[in-house]
Amino acid sequence: MWNTGASGAFNIFVPLLVLFEVIFTLERSYHHTPERVAATVREIAGLPHVTIESWATIDVALRRHTTTALGFADCFIIAITEHHQPATLLTFDQQLRRQSLTDTADP
Repeated sequence: MWNTGASGAFNIFVPLLVLFEVIFTLERSYHHTPERVAATVREIAGLPHVTIESWATIDVALRRHTTTALGFADCFIIAITEHHQPATLLTFDQQLRRQSLTDTADP
């Protein structure tokens, strides 16, 4: 499939929800580390016929995911909030609040 796309036969679009499922599966079912997940996703994103939805935000989230104990979903929440500044992230999650560079508050 990937090679067929590389030949220019078609382009591949990866929606956010699909990417989240891929990351979840790589971590939970295949026990990949965040570093290995990030490398795999970046390899896929680097293919000329692949477009990943919100790639810039995903890339920021992957970097945070490899340097913190936060799950990828939390890293994405922080990245998307930082992207939409000024914004306040409402969360009860104290670990998420400590890692965020944006304003946070209880909902």
